[in-house]
Amino acid sequence: MRNFFGNDLAIESVPDATTLRRFRHLLGKHALTQRIFDADNANLVAVPVHARGHHR
Repeated sequence: MRNFFGNDLAIESVPDATTLRRFRHLLGKHALTQRIFDADNANLVAVPVHARGHHR
């Protein structure tokens, strides 16, 4: 997992817990969590993904 939200982990560090907590707080404060969830669901419906299981 070299790329994390547009950051190259070989060059930049992973965000610390405080940064992630602040980001989560801002998402909640501006009611963006549900909007992001809804947008993700819309994308998943628009482009169906077919999962294949492993067969033995």
